[in-house]
Amino acid sequence: MKRKERKLLFRMVNAISSIVLVVSCVYLFFWGLSLAAVTGAVVALCCIGGPIVVASESAVEILLGIVEALFHAVIDAVFGIFEAI
Repeated sequence: MKRKERKLLFRMVNAISSIVLVVSCVYLFFWGLSLAAVTGAVVALCCIGGPIVVASESAVEILLGIVEALFHAVIDAVFGIFEAI
């Protein structure tokens, strides 16, 4: 799906969720298990993967869709940061 085809709200939620997911994973890697970090990672994955699970028909489509959404979300987050600078 191209960038212009996705709604702005969907792109914003994906970008915010990817930032929360990355920060939570870094926190978990360096400082160990924490309820807040695990909750942040789970909520971020649910926000990114929720619409994909509803729209997909098979498990492979779900996995590939989540990976694609994560990449798009990271790109949107980085693009937004550089655009703000």
